[in-house]
Amino acid sequence: MEKREKQFIKTIGLLAVLLLTFGITYLDFEDLSFQNNIRPYLEIGLGIISVAYLFTIKRKYKNR
Repeated sequence: MEKREKQFIKTIGLLAVLLLTFGITYLDFEDLSFQNNIRPYLEIGLGIISVAYLFTIKRKYKNR
């Protein structure tokens, strides 16, 4: 695995952690309706997608 690929994987991991952290932080736990929490739900969704993509990439390079 090249240095550039390792840096890309680390960046995706950081992005996933930040999206999940900010999404959960901004979430209004007293009113969990979608209308009041559009941004946090989108951040959590993108964070989950980033984590899934990260695991897919790691599995791809682990099998090489």
